[in-house]
Amino acid sequence: MTRGRAKRHGLLKMRGKGSSTSSVQVDTQDNVNLNMENPSDDAPPTDDTPRSDAPMMNHPPTSDFESPREENASAERPETNVIHNAHESATTEERKRRGRNHGKSVPSDPSHKLPLTVINESDFLENGVAVDITATILNKYNDPWPTWGQYPQFAKDAFLEKFQAKYTWGEGLDKVVETIWHQKCSRGLRDAMCRAKKYGCQKAGIDPYDPNADWSKVKSWRHKDCFIPQRVWEILVDIVWSTENNRKNAKNGKRNRNSETGGSVTKHTAGSRSFAKHKYIMRQKDGKDPSQLDFFKKTHTRKNGGTFVDSKSESVVDKYTSALKEKHGAESYEQVQFDLKAWTYAIGKRNRSHLYGLDL
Repeated sequence: MTRGRAKRHGLLKMRGKGSSTSSVQVDTQDNVNLNMENPSDDAPPTDDTPRSDAPMMNHPPTSDFESPREENASAERPETNVIHNAHESATTEERKRRGRNHGKSVPSDPSHKLPLTVINESDFLENGVAVDITATILNKYNDPWPTWGQYPQFAKDAFLEKFQAKYTWGEGLDKVVETIWHQKCSRGLRDAMCRAKKYGCQKAGIDPYDPNADWSKVKSWRHKDCFIPQRVWEILVDIVWSTENNRKNAKNGKRNRNSETGGSVTKHTAGSRSFAKHKYIMRQKDGKDPSQLDFFKKTHTRKNGGTFVDSKSESVVDKYTSALKEKHGAESYEQVQFDLKAWTYAIGKRNRSHLYGLDL
């Protein structure tokens, strides 16, 4: 059969690394549009985030890390050695890229790199950087890695190299920038994974914390715009999300968040901006660093009416204000930038190493 006739019949030649050439049948129909959900919109639930002790994916690196994949849509999923075979099945998925957020392109001229401003060694001042970082990762999600920590080093290095080709920053900031970049990679993947899993569980009508839940139903409820290929989606269901260990970790995380000071999940009105960026904006506007009291009120009260976002934050402000007045006087307490002892008293029980209200 000639190459032209082969294309018309949906037959293509494929050669795997270390294997002989063979003909396979591929789906010639347009695949679904894979628009990425904006990772910065709506704070996603983190109750069911896959933990670091989920099964490690120690299969070989993909043969073409930078290019779209093709998949034999009619091939049956192997029932044995699923982790090893995940590589071959995932690397053959063909995805229609129309309308998808690929992230910013790498400039052809290095002098056109976008400058980054590092604030408080914890964030970038410029908007859209986190979205670009996440989009770049999700656009190349072709293997069942449930968390950023489980990505192989070769993949992390490739993503970092692409990031470095897009942006530039001040001298001596390489380590700080790389640390911030890793944090945004981890959070972006985690949030996107949680949204995808939550959607599948809700549509399938299962409780992800139920040990008797029928996870096989979730396989049919991958969102049409999900960044996870169908083949990888099924693998994640089988060897990550449905495992007893993952379910217990997710349930413990939910219980811990609901048992924090005040008896509810921590809330704020900072949106997708980090606390560091909010402080920077307040400093630029007022010409001075905001006090902890002013900053906490800014990020924990609603714009309409100035009411507190929850009773916990209101209680903390009342106790902290009382402690400041008692220690520094009613006329000068507002001038105090931050009093750690007074704040520790106000928030009550400490949540592990985290001090409520001081960071995201």
